[in-house]
Amino acid sequence: MKNKIAYVLLVIAVVLVVLSFFVANKKPLRVVEYDIYFEVIEGKVGVDVNGSLLTFGAVNAGTGSVRRSIVVSNDYSFPIEVKVLVNEEFADIIVANEGEEMIVEPGKNITAPIKLYVPVGYALGEYEGKARIEIYKLN
Repeated sequence: MKNKIAYVLLVIAVVLVVLSFFVANKKPLRVVEYDIYFEVIEGKVGVDVNGSLLTFGAVNAGTGSVRRSIVVSNDYSFPIEVKVLVNEEFADIIVANEGEEMIVEPGKNITAPIKLYVPVGYALGEYEGKARIEIYKLN
C-alpha cells in the first residue's frame, strides 16, 4: 500500500514538473502596452498622430478602415514572435497583421499593421482601450 502511495506521489510530482516547464516557457520576454483611442462620428474624418498612444482619430462607421503601424525590432540572438492583443470589446474591429503570425529574425525589424474597421451601426462616441504587444521567444 505504501508503495502505491509513493508511486502516485512520484507520478504527480513528475507531471507538475513537466507542466511548470511548459508554462514557464510561454511567458512573454517583453510586454508593451499602448492606450487606444478613437472616436466614431458622422460627416468628417480626423487623423491623430501620437508616439505613445495608438490613436485612430475620428472615423465614420462603415466607410473603410484606418491603419496604424508599430515597428518591432529584434535585438535578441534568436527569432521572436510578436502578438498584438486588444480589449475584448474591440477584438472584432481592431485587427493586427491580418491575423497572420508576426515573426522577427535576429537583428531585423518588422512593421506590424494594426487596422480599425468600424461597421455600420456602431454607436457614435469616444472609445478608449488598451493594446498589448507581447514578445515571445520562438522555439
